[in-house]
Amino acid sequence: MRSLLRPAILLLLRERESHGYELVSRLAELGVEVPTNTGQVYRSLGTMAKEGLLNSYWITAERGPARRVYAITEVGEQHLEQSISCLEALPRTLREMLNRYRRGGRPSKDAPARMDDQSRTDAVPARCRRAVAPSWATHTAMGQRG
Repeated sequence: MRSLLRPAILLLLRERESHGYELVSRLAELGVEVPTNTGQVYRSLGTMAKEGLLNSYWITAERGPARRVYAITEVGEQHLEQSISCLEALPRTLREMLNRYRRGGRPSKDAPARMDDQSRTDAVPARCRRAVAPSWATHTAMGQRG
């Protein structure tokens, strides 16, 4: 899922610093769908660096081109923590979506016509809706704090 790209990158960089090509391989190992055009990964890395979630430096090898190595920052660590807490809130939402789909797109007979305050409290918090929406891959969605 494209929406997992940014938190997955942060998680992998938390484990160890990596260059872009290595990150693409590690994302696939993690089970994150890597776009056919890996340019999306590199664009995300650049955007995340501009947002202060990552920093980078160049290393040169005796053979081959210089490589940019990325590392997570303290701000990136905080952002990862927020993203993970939001992901933990998703199973309930996914279950409800799947149940409604199986019922032909209709809520259960017990479901209230309108969400009450308790349901809103149990639902995914607003800060998470921004963080875990399909727009995760855009720099504006992940750059905002709730």
